[in-house]
Amino acid sequence: SNDEKEKKNDIRQSNGELLRLLCMLMIVMHHFVVHAMYPNTTLTHTVLGGTWDQHLMIAIHCFFYIGVNCFVLLSGWFSIRLKPRSIINLWTICFVYALLRYVEKGIGLYLHGGGDICSWVYISQVLFPFSHSDRWFIVCYVALMLLSPMLNAAIDSFSRRKFHLVLILTTVMSVWFGYMWQNEQMNNTGYTTLQFVWLYLIGGYLHRYCSIEWLLKHRQKCLWTYVGCSILWGLLTMLKAYHVQVPFWYPFTYCNPFVMIASIGFFLFVMSFNFKNHLVNWLASSTLAVY
Repeated sequence: SNDEKEKKNDIRQSNGELLRLLCMLMIVMHHFVVHAMYPNTTLTHTVLGGTWDQHLMIAIHCFFYIGVNCFVLLSGWFSIRLKPRSIINLWTICFVYALLRYVEKGIGLYLHGGGDICSWVYISQVLFPFSHSDRWFIVCYVALMLLSPMLNAAIDSFSRRKFHLVLILTTVMSVWFGYMWQNEQMNNTGYTTLQFVWLYLIGGYLHRYCSIEWLLKHRQKCLWTYVGCSILWGLLTMLKAYHVQVPFWYPFTYCNPFVMIASIGFFLFVMSFNFKNHLVNWLASSTLAVY
């Protein structure tokens, strides 16, 4: 019926929502490798001193190390519209789950007979989840939200040539100064606000200049870009595991050029699917809570 068609047309596109779900699955898998499979060591130590099966798992892990990057690219694609309601909603989600973690931590301290759950360190994480969170993603994303009005105004005013210049400059800052020379004042790990700004600008550029026709035409290339870069990332990391000197190779950084290119390839591949689905959109609303 016409009513059903109109109702279906009112549903927002689901490609971005599907990407949110896939990103969150990747992030969960990443945390599984880091904190569940090897809880008493770091990824770097596992690479340099682990067994062959650990090395293999780390190589496979590269396929879902892109989740965070794609998540922020999506914010740039749709652009963040800073409103009091959006800030309140985000604070509420963070507060509720910080409170649950506080209760869990309190029970753990009680059962093990140590620690003061009334410590201001713990309480402040609940009351001020934006500024006192021990979740780096939340802190960087809130910073990105606060910067979004300026970034949106800049993006709207950019010509294509100026946009290219800005992307080149932010890439030099992140890759040359940050990644290659590990300058801590720049973007040396990707766990920084600069990384999020960089990704946001890339997402905005892709949204402006990558039409659905272009995405459909280059879908397979985008997929193979993701697969190829992920494989190269894994192989170079395996070489480092066997003490082969790989210059300027820091695998577990989000600003790693192979990780960045793989993230963009996977992002564009998923965004090339044009569909609407109630279930996907509903499930995607839980992604931050899962994190």
